[in-house]
Amino acid sequence: MQLTTDLLACEIATDSSLLRSRWLGELTSRTYRKNLLHACVLLKVHNLSYWLYRTSKHYTPDVSDQTWMQDVLFPLLRQTNLQRCAVVVSEDIFQQLVADTLCSRSNRVFKGKIK
Repeated sequence: MQLTTDLLACEIATDSSLLRSRWLGELTSRTYRKNLLHACVLLKVHNLSYWLYRTSKHYTPDVSDQTWMQDVLFPLLRQTNLQRCAVVVSEDIFQQLVADTLCSRSNRVFKGKIK
């Protein structure tokens, strides 16, 4: 299975059950969602427990992307073995606010499954 796409670099460390991902360029809402689904598939197929996710300075999820994550991505992630997810954000205050909002929303879906 392909690890890296045109826009998302993914690395798997099987010994530590870790997926590392980072964005490689400019994103649209469509490519953002498509590539996050790709990462979700990698987590599931490789039965990974940890995800280190570096956000992009090139794209901040808008409200529709945030809703999509809550309604589509988070339930899919709940079906994986994911136990912890670390999100590295830029110093952009808006990105930090979005990350905080998504973490709060994810708690409703994961109900303590992911820290």
